Amino acid sequence: FRSNNSKDSEDYINFLKRLALPVQKKLEGYEEGLDYGAGPGPAMDAIFQEWGITVQNYDPYYFPDKEHLEKKYDFILCSETAEHFYYPRREFLLLHNLLKTKGFLAVMTNLWDKQTKFDQWWYVNDETHVSFYSEETFIWISKWLHWKWEKAGENVIFLTK
Repeated sequence: FRSNNSKDSEDYINFLKRLALPVQKKLEGYEEGLDYGAGPGPAMDAIFQEWGITVQNYDPYYFPDKEHLEKKYDFILCSETAEHFYYPRREFLLLHNLLKTKGFLAVMTNLWDKQTKFDQWWYVNDETHVSFYSEETFIWISKWLHWKWEKAGENVIFLTK
């Protein structure tokens, strides 16, 4: 399904719902989100539109509309994006600044665990993956930015400002 990352692919939509459904449960009182790293065939906006929630698309390569980086959001979706951050500190600071007070960042990325030898972990074989995370990484990020963190599903982390 990864070769057909579009809102017309049922497999891709089901994959994205691994993040979207836990976010939906938390949306009461939240009105507008940003899909940060939407990719070439954004679909999160369509999923959330069905639920009456507006999600803007931003991607530095496919949707580089800087106007979306000049406002504040109730929530930010970061689905299979954080592993592509060349400068994670800069990216997480940007995401922090894009969130309203009490807003939240929802991240979906494969998490490394200590039982897996890093050099044998399948996720490192993707040459576009340059940053890797574990639960401990997100605990550290949450302390650094004074966020509350929670595991919201398999490979899904919420960070609340």
